[in-house]
Amino acid sequence: MRRLGPTLHDARVRAVAVGSVGVGVVDVRSALTPAGGMTVFAGTAFALLGRGMVHGRHGAHRALVALLAGGSLGWILSRSHPREAVAGAVMVALLLLAPPVFILDAKPERRRLVASWIVAVVLMDVAIGCGALVLLRRVAPGVALHETLARLVGLSGPLAAHGRQGSVPGSVTLLGVISLAGLLVFALAPTADESEPQDAERQRARWLVREHADDSIDGFALRRDKRYVLSRDGAAVIAYRYLFGVGLASGDPVGQASAFDDCLREFLVRCHEHGWRPVVMMAGADCLGLYDRLGMKVLYLGDEVVIDVNTFSLGGGRMRNVRQAVSRSANAGVTTDVVREGDLSPELRRSLADVAARSRGRHRELGFSMALEEPFSAEHPECLLVVCWNRMGEPIAFQRYVPCKGGECVSLDAMRRIPGSPNGVNERMIVEMVRWAGAHGVTELSVNFVGFRRVIAEGASPSAARFVAGRFLRIVNPFKVASLYRFSAKFHPRWVPRYLAYRSRTDLPAIGVAAMTAEGLLPLSRPAAASNQ
Repeated sequence: MRRLGPTLHDARVRAVAVGSVGVGVVDVRSALTPAGGMTVFAGTAFALLGRGMVHGRHGAHRALVALLAGGSLGWILSRSHPREAVAGAVMVALLLLAPPVFILDAKPERRRLVASWIVAVVLMDVAIGCGALVLLRRVAPGVALHETLARLVGLSGPLAAHGRQGSVPGSVTLLGVISLAGLLVFALAPTADESEPQDAERQRARWLVREHADDSIDGFALRRDKRYVLSRDGAAVIAYRYLFGVGLASGDPVGQASAFDDCLREFLVRCHEHGWRPVVMMAGADCLGLYDRLGMKVLYLGDEVVIDVNTFSLGGGRMRNVRQAVSRSANAGVTTDVVREGDLSPELRRSLADVAARSRGRHRELGFSMALEEPFSAEHPECLLVVCWNRMGEPIAFQRYVPCKGGECVSLDAMRRIPGSPNGVNERMIVEMVRWAGAHGVTELSVNFVGFRRVIAEGASPSAARFVAGRFLRIVNPFKVASLYRFSAKFHPRWVPRYLAYRSRTDLPAIGVAAMTAEGLLPLSRPAAASNQ
């Protein structure tokens, strides 16, 4: 069984890292130097190196050993602060016993890149510092170089740091602190996923989705901007995207259930090897036990809206609103048709692409975990479209559905309509798709996802979910979320809960930024062309 490596919730790693940072700060304040600049430098270094060590960076581990050992040696030689010397020695011993845990190390090309940046930043800082001192303090170049080199490492140089122009040396020290912090953040940053998915991996993923998909969102694993991790026997695959230090998987593994454990372990290993925070969005209830066994926590995200085709009916008082919406569209002369995307004529394809563009307007594309790329890309000819036509025979709206579960389910991917289209068009297309599904052996229709539905509808949920929901609704218009809930509830669907599986609560802020960026809710990094759900 492959080792998953250190995580933020690993008590040993946390204790050693926090202890190292604490002793390091005491190190600086008590023994190394009375200089305030050096204190800032060392405190910055210890804080960032401790954070890097928590995330399993071998380089951070080695640097902390060197710094703590140097501080302890200084105490011993000066015969002062014996308690701090003992504490530092203990932390060095703990760090030396810990290396097997810290298995993440930079690749040679990464180390060369970091080294080149260090040289470039140091040269730039020296040039800026010397130039500022020569121009503003009117000192000789040799004195300026001496002062700059001292100030860039937190020491005092030959010049006084007071008087009318005394801020210049202090500014050089500040420049050094900023440069040190930037270089450490860069050196210890996660390794970006720059590889392109192999055609063999994508073909294997497509085959597994077609032959073994057992979830209503499995079809979205084929989205073009997703990468893949296969189980070692190739019997299961998980789709993910890398963003901002997060390995963002969308949905449970697809394939044979017996291979899910190995597939997830391979995904966690990949995240650890690159220094990513692993997370699985839209995890299903059936796999929660698996995530628990792998040491992951789960957080309720919301509910998928699923219509049971065999029991759906427009009859009865509770379906009155849907019935009236369908009637309004029919009275406006709207007609519908269901067609495979691969069977669209070139003319109709162009017309529907125009509908999509007019529907979207200037808004960002939304969707990642439950969306494919923009319709009509020729990537997914198996998708189904419900098309609405006006009295003149012009297309005014469409919905695209992705086949899942071996054809037993179709999931809504895109919902587009020209502004000003007759009321009831969206309800009409869903009802027509239900009718088509009933005639073609499809038993389920997944039509939406309502984030934190229980919080919105019932107000009863764990405190963590309420907290995350509050942050989510501050970013996403709460009126839109409530409107989506009311629209979905009109169909009296089956609410299928979805969860977030993650490793540590301290990862949640980064996960939230990455997830909302991938879904198009934050304009930090435009996702690949996606569809709205």
